[in-house]
Amino acid sequence: MISKWKLELIVKAYAAGSAQTDAVVKSVPSDKRFVITMLDISVGSAVTADVDFALEWDAETDVAIAKGQITAGQRMKIGDGTSEILRGGDGQDLIFSCDDPTGGNAYVHVLGYLEKYR
Repeated sequence: MISKWKLELIVKAYAAGSAQTDAVVKSVPSDKRFVITMLDISVGSAVTADVDFALEWDAETDVAIAKGQITAGQRMKIGDGTSEILRGGDGQDLIFSCDDPTGGNAYVHVLGYLEKYR
């Protein structure tokens, strides 16, 4: 049985100025899961080369949410924060990996909430 209740609105921002491997964007405790309502991944306009990235659930299972390449000054946005677009598993952290965003930063902005799983 799943019991759903909003514990808190999660507004999470993560900036990477160098290459990242499985950096935790949102840590999720066991018996809960993270529900995403908006996801925005972008690369600053000062970056001098395309940046490969991966946003995944959990460092052990690496379940892909979004994977690709972003050009300087571009973004990939899914959802507007008003409804559920993705749901992680029980206790799965949200992690981010990317190439070195040479000359700038890569950004991850996430809106969502924690949901109790029973």
